[in-house]
Amino acid sequence: MNKKVLITLRNIEEYICGNNFHVSKNMIVSPVARDYLKGRNIKLSYNEINVNEEVSLGDKIKIILEKEFNVVETKKVNRIIKNVEEMIKNGN
Repeated sequence: MNKKVLITLRNIEEYICGNNFHVSKNMIVSPVARDYLKGRNIKLSYNEINVNEEVSLGDKIKIILEKEFNVVETKKVNRIIKNVEEMIKNGN
């Protein structure tokens, strides 16, 4: 059973990727959160990520962790992103 994540003004910043907000199958976006995104001109995306789209490495990792591994806890995601970026920087 997949746990649904309610997106509200409290947690919305954790899921914004640049000017995009990828809505996965396990998300419920509140009307207030939708209005917030609209006010900031952030595009909602309900389909697969376009690989040609300019997205940062951190955002790509965040999307993969959420979509493929159901990892959404901010501290854990940020720690993984930091570790990957350090490994790339060090040539590992």
